[in-house]
Amino acid sequence: MRALLQGISCQGLGAERLLEKLKAAGVRLYDVRRQDAKTLCFYYESRDQERVSGLLKSLGFACTPLPARGYARRLAQWPRLVPGAIALLTALCCLAFSLQFVWRIDISGAGAYAGEVRQGAAARQAQIRRSNQPNLRRSALSPAQNRLGARADSGRNAQN
Repeated sequence: MRALLQGISCQGLGAERLLEKLKAAGVRLYDVRRQDAKTLCFYYESRDQERVSGLLKSLGFACTPLPARGYARRLAQWPRLVPGAIALLTALCCLAFSLQFVWRIDISGAGAYAGEVRQGAAARQAQIRRSNQPNLRRSALSPAQNRLGARADSGRNAQN
């Protein structure tokens, strides 16, 4: 398993000899490529850093580091990402907590009122049916029918 791979670009003559010495030292190499006649690029595991640097110095290669590879590179980036992740989780928790209070409306004990509204709505429908008749005024209705119609109207106005 490749935890963290260090990359290096070596310039010098005798790149094959360098590869043979690294193999003899027990260093595992990954993604070995030759860029030109004098330049060799490869990756090795970070635990072999001392062996590789010692061989490079003894053979006299000019080296430049390459970007690290492997899953540990992503783990090394976590400290930068942690504050943003904490802020995001905090915002989501606050949102979930606030939604518990904003949109919750419970109505209890409205059974008697609902029955009264049904009666008023029925009386209002009867009144509308009668009002479609020509020459019928509201004053022509009985006082009980007027009261039921008024209750239905006041109930509707109270809801709006």
